[in-house]
Amino acid sequence: MNKPSAPTDATKRAVAYFHASQEYFWRWAEQEAVVEWKNGATICYRQELAQLLTELAPSGLPTLSTLLLLLAACQGSWAEANGQQILEEIAYRLCTAGKGQEEEVAYLLEQAATFLDSVAALPRELRQGTAKLHLLHTIFSSEYRPVSADWARDTVEEWTSGRLDAVLATAGPAATLQRLEVDIALLIRASKRFPAAASLELHIRTGLAELPIPLPAPEVAERAVPLLDQLAEDARTVGLARLAQRVVAALHIPLHTQGASDQPIGGVSDVANRGSFDRLLLSELAHDDLSLLARLVNNEALYLRREEPPQPQPRPRTILLDTTLRLWGVPRVFALSAALAWAQNARAPRTHTGPLEAYALGGSRAQAIDITTKAGIVEALGILDPALHCGEALQVFLDQEARAAQLPECLLITEAQLLHQPAFTRILAHTPGVRFLLTVDRTGELQFYEYARGHRTQLSTTRFDLDALLFAPLPKPRWRLADEEVAELPHFLNADPCPLYLPTTGIRSAKTTVFYDTHLGAIGVSTTQRLLYWPQKERGARELLPVIELGTSHFGFEGDAIVYLLICNPYAKRLKLYTITPEQNLVRSRDLASKELAWGSNPTPPEITYHAGVFSIVLLEGSSLAVDCRRQQIVPFDPGQHLSNKKRPVYLLHQVMKRHINNGYTVLQRVNQMGVNVDGKLTVEGYVLQLTEQDTQLELQPRKQDGTARRLATFEPEPLTLVENPNVVFRRLTWADGSVAVIDPRGLLHLRSSDANLPELTVVLVIGKPTAAWASNGVVAGSTYFTGSGHQPSIPAVEFYDIYLQRFIDRLA
Repeated sequence: MNKPSAPTDATKRAVAYFHASQEYFWRWAEQEAVVEWKNGATICYRQELAQLLTELAPSGLPTLSTLLLLLAACQGSWAEANGQQILEEIAYRLCTAGKGQEEEVAYLLEQAATFLDSVAALPRELRQGTAKLHLLHTIFSSEYRPVSADWARDTVEEWTSGRLDAVLATAGPAATLQRLEVDIALLIRASKRFPAAASLELHIRTGLAELPIPLPAPEVAERAVPLLDQLAEDARTVGLARLAQRVVAALHIPLHTQGASDQPIGGVSDVANRGSFDRLLLSELAHDDLSLLARLVNNEALYLRREEPPQPQPRPRTILLDTTLRLWGVPRVFALSAALAWAQNARAPRTHTGPLEAYALGGSRAQAIDITTKAGIVEALGILDPALHCGEALQVFLDQEARAAQLPECLLITEAQLLHQPAFTRILAHTPGVRFLLTVDRTGELQFYEYARGHRTQLSTTRFDLDALLFAPLPKPRWRLADEEVAELPHFLNADPCPLYLPTTGIRSAKTTVFYDTHLGAIGVSTTQRLLYWPQKERGARELLPVIELGTSHFGFEGDAIVYLLICNPYAKRLKLYTITPEQNLVRSRDLASKELAWGSNPTPPEITYHAGVFSIVLLEGSSLAVDCRRQQIVPFDPGQHLSNKKRPVYLLHQVMKRHINNGYTVLQRVNQMGVNVDGKLTVEGYVLQLTEQDTQLELQPRKQDGTARRLATFEPEPLTLVENPNVVFRRLTWADGSVAVIDPRGLLHLRSSDANLPELTVVLVIGKPTAAWASNGVVAGSTYFTGSGHQPSIPAVEFYDIYLQRFIDRLA
C-alpha cells in the first residue's frame, strides 16, 4: 500500500492562505463553494473569488481576509451584515484584558471601517462587474503583498484544483489579534491615501490624486427652471402657479399687422423674369414649345410677382396691475396669475412681441414690479394700496413725457366691478394707450377685452374654480425612475405617509454617521446617502430624506427637539447644513458660502467640532470659520468655542446605539432567486415566507434542503435606478403570467399581480424577526416593529396571508 505523498511547499502555502481561522469573521460554507460572514451572510462565491485571484496573482496577493473585506464592501454585504460590529466583537474578545489594548485596536478598526465605507459609497459601475478588478488594482498598487508574485500562481492553482477542499473543511488555526491587525493594515494605509470616497473615485476614473486647475472659463448661465415650475414647488405660491397655468391655456392674444387693413392683400405688384411656373403670364403659353423653352432657359419669360402682406411689427408690451382696494384678497392672486399668464403668452415666438414690463398701479402712482422671477412674484403679492380705484395712477403713468414719444401698448388688469364705476370709466375712456383689458372677480370669472378708439370689444370670458386651484394642498413629490418607460414604480413608494417603518440597512454605527439621544432617538446617514430616523428602540426607521449631500457628516443638537447635520465635502468644496426636527419629520437645508474657506489646491477634510449651536471648522492649512446653526450662516471663528475632541472610540460605547437602531435582525438584500416551492409557499433566496407555528406572525424561515423552488421568476437584465437617489438600485423579476416582483435594496419586496383586481403587496425582508406586510388598499399585518400601532387598518397575519399573499401565489400557477 502506497503512503500518501508529503505535501509540497505550494500545498502548505495554499492551506495557510485559504484556511479559515476559528471564530473569525469569515468561514467556508456549502462544501467550500461560498465564503460567508460569521452570522451567515454571503460575502462571495468561490467562482468569483477564483477569477479575481487568478487576475491578481501576477502582481502578488494580499491576505485573503483583506481581499474578502474589500469584496464585501463592493457587493454591499459589509453594511448588510454589520461588518464593523462583527470585527469589533472579535477584536474585543481577542484583546488581553487589562492591557489597555481595546482602545488602540478600536481606533485601528475605525480607520479600516471608514475606508470600507468609502468603497461601498462608490458608484455601482466602479465597484461591480469588470470594474471591480480595476478597483482592487488601484487599492493594492504600491502596497506590500504577503504572497509574492512567484508563489501566487502556484498557490491559486493548488486551491482551484479542489485537492485542498477536505483540509479546508476542517477547523483552522485559532484567530489571533496579530492576524486581525495584519488583515486590516493594508486598509488603514489605503484610508490615508484615499481619505474619502470622492478621492478614491477620482483616482479610479483619472489615475490622478487631484484634478489639474482648469483655465478660467467664460461664465455660462445655468439652464433656468421655468418660473411656473419654481412657483409650483413653493407652498406659498403653488396655488398661484396652478391658476396661471389654467389662464395661459384660456388666454389668446390677437395678432395684428401694421397697416394690413388699409390695402388689399394678395394682389399683383410687379412683373419679373424669375418665379415659379404657376406664376407665368398667360401670354407666355401662346409660344410654341421650343420658343417657350428658349425663353425659360434665357430668363426671358415673364412672371407675375405677388404682393406680400406687411410683417407683424413687434411692439413693447406693458402690464398694468391694479393693486387698489377692490383687488385685495383672492382677486389679488387672481390678477397676478393673469399677469403671469399674459407674460407667458407674450414670450411665445408666435406672438412676436417686444420687451415686457410690469407696473403696480396704486391710487396715485405706478411702481415697477418684477414678474419674471420667484422673488419678484412674492414681493408683488405684498404690494397693496387702500385707494378706491387706480384711475389717477393710470392717467399719470400714460401722460408722462418720457413715454409720450412712443405710447406703449398696455394691458390693464383690474376688478370687474370697476367697469361700472363712472369715475373710473371716464378716466379709462379718455386715456389712450390701453389696448387690452383683463377683469377678474371673486367668483373666478375672467373677461378679456380689446380697446380700439375708445370702445371695448369682448374677446373671451372664462370661469375658474378658485377654491380648487388656489387652496388645494401642495402635492407630495413623487419618486421617479431614471427610465419610467421600463416599469411603473411600486405604489408603496408614493404612499404618504410611508405605511411601514423601514428596516435598518447600510448603517455603520459611528459618531460620524449616527446621532443618538435617549429622548430624540437615533438619526443616521446610510451608505447610500439616505437620512433615517429611529424614534424608538421598539420601532423601525422612518426615512427623513431619500438622498442628502455627499460628504462627511457632523452632528449637533439643540434641546430635545432639533438636530443639526453639517455635510462637508472638501473635494467638491461644499458645505451644507441640515436642520432636522425629527418628531415632525421636518428637514430644512441650506447651502453655505464655502468660498470663504481656503480649501487649497489639495483639499483635506477639516477638523470640525460642535458647541452651543455653532460648528467650528479648522483646515489643516490654517484658515478657520464657524457655522451658526440658528442663523444658518457662516460667522467669524471663535477659538473659545472650538473644543477639540480626538478621543478614540471604544467598542462598548456604541452598543446602546446599535441596539436602538437594530434590535436583532438581518436584512435580506441580495436576492438571486424567487419562486414557489412544492408546498405552494413563496421562496425568496434561501428562505420561505410563511406563517409561524401559531399562525400569529409572518416570518422568513430557512428553506429545507430538499425544498426546491419552482415557478421561478426571471430577472430583467437592466436594474432600475431612482432619479432622486441613484444609489438605490431596484431589481425587477417577472413570472410567466405577467406578475412582477421588485427587490427594493432598502429591505423590501414589492409584489404586483397580473390580476388587476388584487392590490399591490409589500413585504419587509428581515431574517431572525417576525416581518410585516402592506397592501395598497391600506391594510397592514405583522410585527408592530414595522407596522406601528393604531395608524392604519391592521388584520391578523393569517387573514392577510389567506386574503392577499395566497391569492397572489395562486395566480402564479
